[in-house]
Amino acid sequence: EWHRHNLKRKVAGLAPIDKGVFEERVAAYVSEKDQTRGKKKEHLSQKARDKQEKKEQEKKERLAAGLPERAEQQPEVELPDFNAMTEEEFMDWKVAHSEKLELSDSLFDRHSEENVSEALEYMAKQF
Repeated sequence: EWHRHNLKRKVAGLAPIDKGVFEERVAAYVSEKDQTRGKKKEHLSQKARDKQEKKEQEKKERLAAGLPERAEQQPEVELPDFNAMTEEEFMDWKVAHSEKLELSDSLFDRHSEENVSEALEYMAKQF
């Protein structure tokens, strides 16, 4: 690694460094990376807790409103013979049976916001 590092420095027009300096730099980089990783994991675990709390709150609200804990799944649609359809018939069927989205809905998951700008902001953060 040290030799490879010095070759890259030579190509960049920089002077080589001795092995001791190289090992110090590697150790500093590794310890910095470990500290950053710990902070990232802490942030992610907080995000997961927030998401779980939100799900529990939504569940309580649904129960208080007299709704079931989960939204019921829609019944399966019987599929026609696509091979016998023309391209136009297929596209008409696909449009008629597709999920309708509002402007404030996320394109990537089932999340919905109050307005379009908040929906765009949500999608930019999440995806």
